[in-house]
Amino acid sequence: MDEASNVRATALELTSDIERTPLGERIDSLLQDASMTPGALTVLTARTLGGDEFVEAAATRGVGVQLSYEGLRLARALVHDNAIWAAEDRTDGYIELLVSEVLVSRGFYHLARTEASDTAIQTVRRFARNQTRRQVPNFDPADLEGTLEGDILRLAVEAGATLVYPDPPAEAIAYADRLAEELDTTPLPDAEVALAGAREELRGITVSEATADRSATADQSR
Repeated sequence: MDEASNVRATALELTSDIERTPLGERIDSLLQDASMTPGALTVLTARTLGGDEFVEAAATRGVGVQLSYEGLRLARALVHDNAIWAAEDRTDGYIELLVSEVLVSRGFYHLARTEASDTAIQTVRRFARNQTRRQVPNFDPADLEGTLEGDILRLAVEAGATLVYPDPPAEAIAYADRLAEELDTTPLPDAEVALAGAREELRGITVSEATADRSATADQSR
């Protein structure tokens, strides 16, 4: 999938300034192996709703979504990996923790001045609350506020859609919710599999007149 390759290449480029220490090498390895579904969905959403002119900007936003997800996913794994913290030498654990922090901070950097920034913040807050709830005695999964994968896919659609429209079309968010239910797995499938029908779904979105009017007004003011 072109969108996945685009996001992977952009992510490696935008993290290339990190020194090739164990930290930088681990980030490279993680990005080479990861499913690019979140970032690819951002690009695919912008491209389908607005055209190829939005691809470059969407790739940067897609990297923001992808890095945020990879950092949070790694943090979640570290919370549940007792072995890495029980080891006499915890160096690997500390490197993984640092990688997680760097990825999330880099992800937020690329989303900070976008219309999706508030949603990105809410995603991290929900993630933190969920991880805290998992640690309490007699934990009940029903107490969780959604899932990280679901929240990230919604963020991806919003980040892509708001490149084209000031407000994401309601049908685009509804599609993100459906996709989140379908792909609520860890790890996420590769983009080629996960987003097989995404282009057709996004092409069928009807944009309200109000949303279209706001988009036209925003274009005129640029």
